[in-house]
Amino acid sequence: TISEYIQLLSPFKEATSFLKGRGKAGTSRAIYEVLVTFDWLVNQLTNITGRHADVDFNDSDAPEGHMKIKCQLALTKISD
Repeated sequence: TISEYIQLLSPFKEATSFLKGRGKAGTSRAIYEVLVTFDWLVNQLTNITGRHADVDFNDSDAPEGHMKIKCQLALTKISD
C-alpha cells in the first residue's frame, strides 16, 4: 500500500535532508556523517524487514511480499 511505501522511503528522505549541504571542501566530517547515516539506514531497513520476518505470505490476509524483498535488496545495495 501507499503507507508502506511512505514508511519505507521516509528514512531515505530524512537521511537526504540531513546530508544536504554537508559536503564542503576541506572538511573530513562529511564522510563520517555519510557512514553514520548509512549505518542508520541499514538499521531502519533491518527493522522494516524484521517486521515481515514471521509473516506467512501464503495466507490470503498477508501483506504482499514485495516490501520485504525490496528492503532486502536495498540492504544488499547499501552493503556493497
